Amino acid sequence: MTALTISDLAGKTVRLQAHLNLGSNGYGYAYRFVDYPRLGYVDYGYKGAHARKLGKTGERKWTLDGAIVESLDFALAGYATAPELDDREKAVLALVPDEFEPLREVEKRISAELGDPPPERDGYAQASATTISTLHSKGLVEIGRRKDEPNEMQKRLGLEHLAYTPLVRRKAHG
Repeated sequence: MTALTISDLAGKTVRLQAHLNLGSNGYGYAYRFVDYPRLGYVDYGYKGAHARKLGKTGERKWTLDGAIVESLDFALAGYATAPELDDREKAVLALVPDEFEPLREVEKRISAELGDPPPERDGYAQASATTISTLHSKGLVEIGRRKDEPNEMQKRLGLEHLAYTPLVRRKAHG
């Protein structure tokens, strides 16, 4: 792996990952680079007393592997090293398929294999879902989607774009 430079990021596409609600303190938007999925940033906007306390109304914090780091330079240098994995992440990564499969089925299968508590609602396997999300932040798994036929409610409400099945697979280099 080679270190990234600021010029490598010029013109690259970022994807919004999350909106953060900081209540009366402000808000944030988390982004990830499409071409460099381990690298991202959070733009914070501060309001009221919190902004006065910090002496600023906003700032950008850089992330590497889903965690906030001290600076862009630190994130760029860190990109040259392989992401660190804990034991659970290693176990989950070993069970993620090489080819795309439906995400929820993979999560349930992994949770059963690792002895996680059974899914509590709608078959959602929280423990493996969280770990797969972390592995995605570390650039080791890919999330895709398969277009499905919209159901009647999606058609009636004009939400046909929501008719898809999320998919997951291990990245070829991971």
